Amino acid sequence: MKKRPPYYGTLRLLVADSGAACGRLANQPGLLEQVVTAARGDGPYGVQHEACRLLARLVRTAQSSDVSRAVVSAGGHTSLARLLRADNAVMANEAIMALCHTAPLTEAAEIVSSELADAMTAVMNNTEFPVQVKENAATLLILLRSRGEPEVAEALSGVPQLDPASAVDR
Repeated sequence: MKKRPPYYGTLRLLVADSGAACGRLANQPGLLEQVVTAARGDGPYGVQHEACRLLARLVRTAQSSDVSRAVVSAGGHTSLARLLRADNAVMANEAIMALCHTAPLTEAAEIVSSELADAMTAVMNNTEFPVQVKENAATLLILLRSRGEPEVAEALSGVPQLDPASAVDR
């Protein structure tokens, strides 16, 4: 029997605004590990991104420390950091918002080794991204730097700050 492809995009859309559904999915044995594996895998680019987006949706929609902790425990931090590299502002913002929830629960060594600083630099330097995405990224930087861990501060030291002149009245 042929193995069926994962439907991470469909699943992401189904749990769109249901925190309870996100919590139930995050508690399904082995599901988060499967999604993280797909996000890190050598499979099709679209599957990797949809798996990353599903992780971000679970964290953001559930807004539960239990779900955030489960995603971090499954190794999801690196997948969320990878989503920051998307050329699409919406996808990068999804990652930023999820990382704001998971950052306090992620070990410093994992933050440093995930190439988060390079991804954050790419977001801050992307001239195509709206200022609101960069403001969210600046908030994530403040959150990460406030942890008081020298290795995290060192890793993020090269990430550009938000230029106040780029902020406009909305």
